[in-house]
Amino acid sequence: MMSFWGYFLYDNGKEIDFFSPMPDCLEEITEDEYKKFSGNSKLISKYFDVSEDKIKKYLVYWTEELMDDCDAKAYEDDEFGQCNCWQMADFMNKIGYPYEWEW
Repeated sequence: MMSFWGYFLYDNGKEIDFFSPMPDCLEEITEDEYKKFSGNSKLISKYFDVSEDKIKKYLVYWTEELMDDCDAKAYEDDEFGQCNCWQMADFMNKIGYPYEWEW
């Protein structure tokens, strides 16, 4: 079973952005639909007052090539690899919403 993360961003009830690293995981989608799931790092940067350079590497599709090295991290200070659903926690931390847990 494959686990992945993503987001939908709303402003005053209007969907303004969304991201999925595997938009075609559950069903086939068109190329236009695929592109819509790319996320917008500039928009995230604006809404969460974070440098785009600190988040844009999270918003990538999990291709077979990328998944060959899932332990590699998007950023050096990340805790989780680039193809791990827990990468969401690293992303949340960067936008100012740390995900705290105890193992």
